[in-house]
This record gives sequence, C-alpha cells and structure tokens, in this order.
Amino acid sequence: MESISSDSFKSMLVDLDNKVDIISTDRDVDACISNFVECIETVCNPVFGKDHTHFDLNSTRRHATNSDVYLNLCEKSRVDFYRLLNIYRRHSTDLNRVNMTRARSVYKKNVRRFNFEQDKFRTAKLLSVRFSNAKLYWKMLKEGDSKKSPTGINIDSLTEYFKAINTPESKFFQADDDIINFNHYIVDCDMKIMFSELDLPFTKEEV
Repeated sequence: MESISSDSFKSMLVDLDNKVDIISTDRDVDACISNFVECIETVCNPVFGKDHTHFDLNSTRRHATNSDVYLNLCEKSRVDFYRLLNIYRRHSTDLNRVNMTRARSVYKKNVRRFNFEQDKFRTAKLLSVRFSNAKLYWKMLKEGDSKKSPTGINIDSLTEYFKAINTPESKFFQADDDIINFNHYIVDCDMKIMFSELDLPFTKEEV
C-alpha cells in the first residue's frame, strides 16, 4: 500500500495517462504497455516478489530437437509420396494407387504433427512472456492476427486452379483418393460399360 500511495508511483501514473492520450503509432502503444508493466511491477514486486516465469532454455532446445525430427519426417514422407505418385502416373495399377494413397496419408499426418508441435511451442512461449516481456507478448499477439486483406481472386483463376490440380497430366496435380476411386470405378469402368452398350446397334428382336 505504501508503494501505491507514494509520490513516485503517482507521477508514473500521471505520466502514463499523458502518454495514452497522445497515442498515434504502434510504437506509442508498446511504450505505454512497457510503462504500465513498470507501474504494476513497482507495486507487486515488494509484495509478491519478482515473477519467476521465464522461458526455459532447455525446453527451447528440446523443442528445436523435436521440430527438426518432425521436419525431417515431413521432408522424407513428402519425397516418398511424390515418388510413388510419379510411379502411379506411369503405371496406374491398383497396387500403385494403394501405395501412393498410403504415402499421402503418412505425409499429411507428419505435416499435421509438425504444425501441432509448432503451435504448442508458440503457445508456451506466449504464456511465458505474458508477464516477463510485454513488448514481445504484444508483438506475438499482433503476429497471430488471422485477419488478412482480400486477395481478389477471380473466377477464371479458380477454374484454372481446380482444373490443374485434378488433371493427372498437370504438374500441379494433387492426388485425391476419392477422385481417383471415382475415375477408376465410375468413369473408366461403369460409365464405359454403360455407353458401350448404348453404342450397340438395335436388333430386329429388340425392335
């Protein structure tokens, strides 16, 4: 209570209030946050002691190791997937299709795991710097803003994109198990049989 009633603390609040009134840039916001944290620390440190929540260096090193492992797995599974995809493009057999789709599943699983580890690390870092580094905390919050400016993609670009990713001959082709099954069992089998029967000439008995 003595810290709150002291003249130095009151002057800090007055100074902060004056700075808040003239905020115009992001730097001004960061400066006000830093001053506000100093005010809080002036009052809380004598009562609760200094905050001991710091980012663990060993945890950072462990994350770097795990991140490298998952990144290497992603790279390896990506290479395996595209290798089997090229094999399937050259020889469209059921066995090659199964091998390609399995490799695709493994690749997606490794990518999701890598992204999960990255998000978990960033979350832990954000919580760690919440009370120890206000500037970094504010910067991470702004970086995490999901609002993006509109890209203005027209309908022709979308049509060209989806046509490319669904055309096996295109270099942008992205294999999809549902589409592959549809093309194999419906377009190449059932529909061919159906239309081949329609192309047969009528017989006298049928007339």
